[in-house]
Amino acid sequence: MEIIYRADDGTEFRNQTDCLLHERMSNLSHNKVINVKIAFFDVTKKLAKKYYNEDLDESDFSILDFMKYVELIVYDNYSKNFGKLNRLKSEMEGIIHKSKHSDMIMRQFDFDKARRKAEIRHNFANVLSKYEGDEIAKKLEFTLWTSDLCELAKLHKADCYRTQIEDLLTTDNYHELCARFAKGDYYIYAEQD
Repeated sequence: MEIIYRADDGTEFRNQTDCLLHERMSNLSHNKVINVKIAFFDVTKKLAKKYYNEDLDESDFSILDFMKYVELIVYDNYSKNFGKLNRLKSEMEGIIHKSKHSDMIMRQFDFDKARRKAEIRHNFANVLSKYEGDEIAKKLEFTLWTSDLCELAKLHKADCYRTQIEDLLTTDNYHELCARFAKGDYYIYAEQD
């Protein structure tokens, strides 16, 4: 007969030591997670206020929203301020460095990755001419924005890079959308800007 130890959160272990260690770490990390979330929220709120004059609601916030905002800010500034991206990076770093948790936040701040994604999103045709769909999906971390889908629909409808676009959509798990594009059904995506 085997004894199963169950932690407070329901996780099961085969020995008591692992179970107790898990509970202890969970209790410690719970307080840390709350502080980490607050630290990322504070910085993201400042970024949203500076670049979009937008107030964020903490109840809807996830730590993942931090890099989403970084990517959105870089994307929005990519074409109109291309020569000033280094200044944008410095401004954003300045906001982060004012946080008492700046070391931890800076480890998650990847401006160069956000810049590479913006580069792809601003010129899908160029990128599709150089890379396969699955490679682009990896570079975008398997995330497509509505504006990306609109641009891909326009290119597909214009009979440009159809195979790569379909591969990208399939890799990103947009199977139904890929099937619609293949049938020539671009519905809302081809009409939006």
